[in-house]
Amino acid sequence: MTPVTGYYEQFRSEIFAMVTQDATSLLDLGCSSGELGGVLKQSYPDLKVYGLEVFEPAAKQARQVLDFTHFHFAPLRGIQLILESI
Repeated sequence: MTPVTGYYEQFRSEIFAMVTQDATSLLDLGCSSGELGGVLKQSYPDLKVYGLEVFEPAAKQARQVLDFTHFHFAPLRGIQLILESI
C-alpha cells in the first residue's frame, strides 16, 4: 500500500489539546490517515479511537493505527448504522 501524504497526514494539535485525560473514546470524523488518532493512542493508551473517512486510501492507512476505521462515501444518512456497528 502506498502511503498517503500531504493533507491526509496532517497532525491537528488544536484538536489534540481538547482531549482530556479521562476520555475513554473518540470519534474522528474525517480521520484522514489516522495521524491524530495515532498520537492520541500513544498519549492515552486506554483511549479507543474510531475513524470515519471518505478517501479510501487514507481510510486504509488509518486502519493500521485506529481501533476502527470505516470508509464511507455516501450521504451521511447511513451514519447511524455505522456508529451502531462500533
